[in-house]
Amino acid sequence: MKRFLLTLGAGALLASAAHAADIDIIEAPMPASSGAYVAARIAGAFPANTDFDLTVVPTNIVNDYKTIGYGGAFAVGYGYGIGLGAVRAELEAGLLSQEIESHTLTALPATLSDPLAFGTTEILYGTINAAVDIEAGMGFRPFLAGGVGMAQVNFKNHGVTLGAPVGPLGPGPVTAMNDKDTGIAWHVGGGVGYAIDDQVTIEAAYRYFGVSNVELTAVDGTVSSVPIRQHQVTLGMRYGF
Repeated sequence: MKRFLLTLGAGALLASAAHAADIDIIEAPMPASSGAYVAARIAGAFPANTDFDLTVVPTNIVNDYKTIGYGGAFAVGYGYGIGLGAVRAELEAGLLSQEIESHTLTALPATLSDPLAFGTTEILYGTINAAVDIEAGMGFRPFLAGGVGMAQVNFKNHGVTLGAPVGPLGPGPVTAMNDKDTGIAWHVGGGVGYAIDDQVTIEAAYRYFGVSNVELTAVDGTVSSVPIRQHQVTLGMRYGF
């Protein structure tokens, strides 16, 4: 009986080993690696309307932008792998530009559209960013991100072409605002990265971007507070070292 039990036990061990050899080993996702990286991003910006006041012709002017503006940014950062993810810190600098579609003079009321309305709004910004990556497997890494910094908002040659005089203005091209100021830039959002290899990650993301505490002076000396708000869709690439 003892010999029978030993033989039975040995057979069971051999069968278990053979079965284990047929089982595919599933590896757990590897945590994101640590290290420095550089990044480049392009952005499509969907800006909210802005507005400012005039006193020489008492009116508020509402600036409606073309559907989409464009921008680009560069960043340097460092990621630190933790568990099945990573935390990242970045310094980012970028430029955004939006063209005017129309100006509405609310006191008349009248709306003048391109080419009778003209002007460009440019935003030059620098932010300190933080992000948290989550390793989702198969190279995908969703992330949440945000940043804060400073931005220069430049209203370049905002105006209209008047067919007839309006008070002391016109006829002809009239520039109402040509000024710039520096405010607090910030953004929040998230996206997903895909690791092509150990060094290259491509990313797609959404941002809600704003610049606060911006005061601009119209050509007649009227000062207006002009907050900037916009939705952004970004595409980018990170290269690690």
